[in-house]
Amino acid sequence: MLVPQKPNSERLTKVTTMRLNHHSSQIYPYYQHSLNELILILEQKDAGFMPQAGFQSGENALGGNYDPSKNSEDLSPVDTLDRELREEFWMSEEPADSLAELLGANIAGTEGSVKTNLPDKATIHKIRAMGELLRSGPEYVGSVKTNFPDDFLKKGRPALNVGQSLFTKRLTHGEFIFIQELIGDLNGKLTPDNYRFGSRVSIISPQEIDGTNIRSAYGNHLVLYWLFNHGKLHGKKPTQPAGPITVETLDYSLITDLTPSGCPTYAGIINIGYSFEK
Repeated sequence: MLVPQKPNSERLTKVTTMRLNHHSSQIYPYYQHSLNELILILEQKDAGFMPQAGFQSGENALGGNYDPSKNSEDLSPVDTLDRELREEFWMSEEPADSLAELLGANIAGTEGSVKTNLPDKATIHKIRAMGELLRSGPEYVGSVKTNFPDDFLKKGRPALNVGQSLFTKRLTHGEFIFIQELIGDLNGKLTPDNYRFGSRVSIISPQEIDGTNIRSAYGNHLVLYWLFNHGKLHGKKPTQPAGPITVETLDYSLITDLTPSGCPTYAGIINIGYSFEK
């Protein structure tokens, strides 16, 4: 859990009081089809994937979680995103799911590596090319906190506050066509998770999510609304869903330890009075 500490002489004097149970990095690749329409590259989870955590066939962003006990090489959310993209696009081995560990949930398939129904080498080469494309120059656009009330994710589970660093990647027409054809050829089976859990990478617009009642998983629809509402994505806004989940901006304005892209480092987050705890 990320909890505030009392400032000392080496810390800034103003300390935020937010408490975060974990922190993730998420990327929203998109193709701006017109001024009013964009198309997103997301991942649709299988119906059986962690229903207690609010996924339930919902659309979710690509990316993953930061665990300071396991990911000490991650100096910032930029590093976390890059590591996750390397894991998701077959450039390095993906470990067991830390979100499942956090929620105390058992997920079939998280034991060890993917071992069956693997794509062949030529296909993996194409998938890696997509991963390299997404790793090239993602734009950090802000950080939010998604708040889940008591018992929402799991009966008996106290309220969960999830920090998320958000990145976008604007695709050229050629890049979008390459990804579109790859997803079509492989029926969305691109990442190790797609092979373990039956999920798939998908191409979808916010209006399609609204119009077909496809859920956005794990509060992702609210994050999408935040991105549009804060001018990070452009076009017709998705509907702002009602419900017990809320999303608010994380104020990292006091942080001076930044990456070249303007993203706060984890050391910078600690230096304004936070510490990471399980």
